[in-house]
Order: sequence, then structure tokens, then C-alpha cells
Amino acid sequence: MATAREHGFTGIEVNTNGIVIGRSEDYLLELAAAGITGIYLSFDGLDEDPYEAICGKAAMLYDKLACIENCRNVGIPIVLCMTIVKGVNDDRIGEVIDFAWENADIVLGVALQPAFTSGRFEPSEYAPYTAGDTMLDIEEQTGGRIRVPDIMPLGCSDPLCDTGTFLLSDGRGSYVPATRDLTREEYLRYFDPASPQGAVLPDILYKKGIDIREGVSVIIMNYMDAMTTTIERMRECSMTVAMKDGRVIPFCSYQMTNAAGERIYDMWGTGPTE
Repeated sequence: MATAREHGFTGIEVNTNGIVIGRSEDYLLELAAAGITGIYLSFDGLDEDPYEAICGKAAMLYDKLACIENCRNVGIPIVLCMTIVKGVNDDRIGEVIDFAWENADIVLGVALQPAFTSGRFEPSEYAPYTAGDTMLDIEEQTGGRIRVPDIMPLGCSDPLCDTGTFLLSDGRGSYVPATRDLTREEYLRYFDPASPQGAVLPDILYKKGIDIREGVSVIIMNYMDAMTTTIERMRECSMTVAMKDGRVIPFCSYQMTNAAGERIYDMWGTGPTE
């Protein structure tokens, strides 16, 4: 991380399950000194069942909550990343969004990721669950506080890949999507193609004159697998992985497995490297 800082990287986010950080605030302080600017914390629900089903390991929630407290103490912002598996935790989306809002002093956003048959998931392990399913469940589980029309394409990738909204206080202790009052004309006028994925809507709202300092982003990240990949979506990808041979490829390409569940590309840290 310190090397990345020396090379000019201004945003360095650590993707983690939070266990080590939750158990050692000193370690988090070391990371902060090295230059991290955020934590991308896997967070699949507010009880142990999803972690045992998805990760094969229970008793993780305590450490994740401790990670959040340590980040609060040190002042490192967090994005909660929820992997959604149908029949496992698709009924917990609303509670994770509510939890993020209740901890908006340190949680900047929620990334909702329907599970896809690449990486750690075998093709037969789960029932299909789409971004559209996620939107419908968000509306139902938030009691209509977030509605399907409040969720907009982010514009930094194909609309089938990235959508989201931005929550602001309703003045009564809960939240309201700021996108509800965002017109198509305002979106097009203020959209900045240089905005990174999680900042597209906050950047637009800021230009509109809205105070976004106490808000929470909700993003749906709809990854592709061997059954859903299209070249058009690949070409518009804004999330890339640097390969050992110097190529930069779309994240979904990097994670791709064939119909037998075998990886096409070696994961970082495995195999030969120059």
C-alpha cells in the first residue's frame, strides 16, 4: 500500500472479511499509516446463518461488527459488500441497508452482489438470482422506502452491470432516496464519465446542490458468468484486473469459470509470474 501511494494512487481500499481488523485495532492503525483510504467489508447479514452457508464458517459476525467499531475509532470509512444467494440471505437485504443507515457515520455504502457461477460458487450450488430480483426485494423489504424507479443506471458500466441509488435523511430518523427527485435531464446534464462507480450519483447530486455528506450509497453489482456474459457488457466494463503479463482485463473475465467450474485465469498469488 505504501508503494501504491508512492506511485500516485489516492484511493486504496482493502477488500476483507474483517476478521483480523476486528481483532486488532493496532493492525488497522498500521494499514492506515501505510495509506489505506477505505475498507470493503464482506457483510452478508446480521446473523451467523449466511456466513456458515456461504463461507462455510460461522461465528464471523462478532469480528465483523468489531471491525466496524475499530474503523469508527480509527476513522476509516467502510463499504458493506453483501453477496446475495437465493434461499440463503435474499430475505436479509433490507436489514443490511437499514444497518448501513444506522451506521452512516462510518458506513458510506452498501454493494449488493447477486451470486454468480464463477469464483467460489459451483454451478449447481445456488438458484439464479438477478439484479431485477434484487430491486424487487429492496422495495419489498424496505417497505417501499426505496422503490424500483429510485434505482438508476450508474453510467460507468453497462446498465445491466451497475445500478444504484443514494439515501439521504428524511428528517424523521429514516432515509429517502435522493434519486426520487432526480430527473433524466438533470442526470444527463451533471453526469461525469470520470466518476468512479460508487461516486456517480453523489457527484451528480452534489452538482445539483444537494448536501451529500450524510448519505449512504446503495449499489447493485450484477456480475457475469459463463451463462450470462456478453461482449457488449465486457467492452463497457469499468472494473478491471491487472494481469501478471501486463494486460488489463474486465473483472468478470478474470473470475470466469467454464461450465465445469474450472477457472480460465489463475488467481493472483498462484502459478508462475515474471
